[in-house]
This record gives sequence, C-alpha cells and structure tokens, in this order.
Amino acid sequence: MKRSKSHYKIKTISFDTVSFKKVVNQIELLAKSSAEVNPKNFYPLVKKHSGKSRDLPLVEIALRESLAQDKG
Repeated sequence: MKRSKSHYKIKTISFDTVSFKKVVNQIELLAKSSAEVNPKNFYPLVKKHSGKSRDLPLVEIALRESLAQDKG
C-alpha cells in the first residue's frame, strides 16, 4: 500500500498579547514615518505540525466513492 503525502496547511495564526503589542507598535511607527507597511513582514512564524501521521486503509468501496465525490 502506498503512503500518502501530508497536505496539512496552517489556516490560523496566533499571537500572544506581548508579541501583538510589539507588532502594533512597529506598524504604528512605520505608518507615522510614511513608510510602506507590508503585512507579510509582521506574520508570526508558523509552527509546523510535528505529530505522527497514520495511514488508514479505506477498504469500504462506498466510503471511498463518497469521499471522492466530496472533493469537488
């Protein structure tokens, strides 16, 4: 049986309150100096998923067909 590749994508990011305040202050200083503010420069680092993944065989044909239909 082939192993599947992980397609895990981060959909949310979070800040602790101290980090958020620092980011807001940096953006405020840039805005006051009329500098360009690129939001991507202020995103926090994304923590990669480090848990174990497991492959589960889908032997039930009806289940596989149902899952394949839900993709589109």
